[in-house]
Amino acid sequence: MAVYDPKTREWHHIDTCFSADHNQIGEDNFIYFGIGSAIAWVDINTWDKTHNAEASQGWCPGIIDTNGNGKVDLGWTEPDEPIEPAKDHRIAFGAYSITVNPKDGSLWVSGIGRGDKRLVRIEKGANPPATCHTEFYEPPLNQEIEVYGSGGVDADGHGVIWQNWRASGHFSAFDRTVCKSTKDPRATGQSCPEGWTLYRMNDPTYTNSVFHANESYLTHMDLHDAIGLGKDAPMYGSVNTDAIEVLNPQTRQFVTLRVPYPMGFFPRSANGRIDDPKAGWKGKGLWADFASYAGWHIEGGPGTLPKAVKFQLRPNPLAR
Repeated sequence: MAVYDPKTREWHHIDTCFSADHNQIGEDNFIYFGIGSAIAWVDINTWDKTHNAEASQGWCPGIIDTNGNGKVDLGWTEPDEPIEPAKDHRIAFGAYSITVNPKDGSLWVSGIGRGDKRLVRIEKGANPPATCHTEFYEPPLNQEIEVYGSGGVDADGHGVIWQNWRASGHFSAFDRTVCKSTKDPRATGQSCPEGWTLYRMNDPTYTNSVFHANESYLTHMDLHDAIGLGKDAPMYGSVNTDAIEVLNPQTRQFVTLRVPYPMGFFPRSANGRIDDPKAGWKGKGLWADFASYAGWHIEGGPGTLPKAVKFQLRPNPLAR
């Protein structure tokens, strides 16, 4: 992990025991990463004070409390082994995207891949990894269109976890507070079907198929009403449609933010920014990157560079 110090203009490298990818910084000033079947972190404050890589990092494996005693016990069964009632069980899961629940500090990760269906919650506890506690949830069964192929994940200010599904085209909200039970002794992922709310746009599909011709990329959250649709507006970047799709938190209808020119808008991230809270809609906006894997395929051809795009919504068409 590379760290740039703007005061000294020097680069430093933190030798981590994990591969770093998508990440999020929590209120505790830890930067969290999803890694294969686990989560990991770097304590920024400890690194700044000590520059000690070993002391600054930690991790949690995904151990389910299948024996129900409220703690992680050594000697758990592995993902490819049968579950034993007297033992805990380690699960395998994708951890492509990660978010921090602002309500309780829990970490939530979403996998990547056509068949990935798991939404994983991990609490670090007081002495990780010994005190790490893991739960996982999967969308309810017997849906008209099966929900699968997860991608991004983010949390709103109420602690609801939002997730986009690249393969099936769904956008989901999971509210753990309404769960009748979070215990899952058989590790099925079906302990809380009542926690899920599913949305799906009526987008064009492939011929003779229910699946969309476009694909969602990652999930993002406008926590502070930077775009003008209200606080806690979830959204995802839509590949092949030059757009970001925002779910209006009041109407629960999708609003499309499209970039008509230059063609090829590929939003891989989006963040709200409020520069002047007294300036109304002019003082805030949503920023997204315009960054495909191969920039020369964007309209403009060879030499075309990535861009930053700013979206602003007027409260009415004549607003100044």
